[in-house]
Amino acid sequence: MIVGYRKPNTNQAAYLNQVLGQVKLEIARKDFDEKRIAVQKLLFLYHEGVDISWAVFNIIELMGSGSFANKRIAYVLASIVLRENEELLTLVPNIFRKDITNI
Repeated sequence: MIVGYRKPNTNQAAYLNQVLGQVKLEIARKDFDEKRIAVQKLLFLYHEGVDISWAVFNIIELMGSGSFANKRIAYVLASIVLRENEELLTLVPNIFRKDITNI
């Protein structure tokens, strides 16, 4: 994805919109590993100035995964995307509690 973004003569805005469309499809899948890759792409898109607040539920869903690799990227993005007035914020303490008690 990054190689395509950095190619010379690439319309970066159009490329980011194309990647965003792909991410929306990938993040809706059931497989957590595919979701993790989509969330990693969201992190790149966020750093390029794209609004990713629409993906809050999917990020929280990935936080509940059993894999540490999945949790790690989900926690990073959750700290970026979640806001105080977010309705889904009430789900996060239960996920924290579950993770801490399973250590």
